[in-house]
Amino acid sequence: MGYDSGLTLQAIPYDFRYGILASKTATFLSQAIKNLYQITGKKVVIVAHSLGTLHTLSHLSFFMTK
Repeated sequence: MGYDSGLTLQAIPYDFRYGILASKTATFLSQAIKNLYQITGKKVVIVAHSLGTLHTLSHLSFFMTK
């Protein structure tokens, strides 16, 4: 599909044992978005799965209110 891991594709880990507010997903997510945008200069598309969707939604909602 033309994706290069770390260059145009970035996986963001999360630990399901921690609650959404206690996880470090927000740090990883914001840094990955900034890095991907700087590298490609294009919009960043986020695809989340399972509990990662809730983590992503929570953190994006927080960033959108700032």
